[in-house]
Amino acid sequence: MKIDSYTIKDASLQLGVSVYALRRLCNSGLIPNVRRNSHGFRVLEDWQIDYARTILGLRQSGMSQAELKKYTRLFRQGKETLAERKAMLETQKRQLWQELEDRQQGIDFLERQVELLEQEQTKAQDLPKEQN
Repeated sequence: MKIDSYTIKDASLQLGVSVYALRRLCNSGLIPNVRRNSHGFRVLEDWQIDYARTILGLRQSGMSQAELKKYTRLFRQGKETLAERKAMLETQKRQLWQELEDRQQGIDFLERQVELLEQEQTKAQDLPKEQN
């Protein structure tokens, strides 16, 4: 059975990230077991591309570099860490929901302020010119 492997360039195209971003993930140890081909180029297997997609999503969710490294360390340890990885994801999800609520409150506040200013502007336009 032949395992498909992809150069960093091919993998970056699949993931929609730059070659440099993917190299940084490899160099930082966030993608496990990266090997090189006979020409010295890094090559990734399907599962590593899938894992890179996971790491990129976790980064987009706001996980810090330290948290990403911890998640990868746990991943390398295997299935006995599933509960701990799930707990990390749940914590991150709760934090994102809180941030979303905070942002929504900020938006609501700004909308009220805009309405008040529009009301003031309308009142000012309705006054005779000498009172403006």
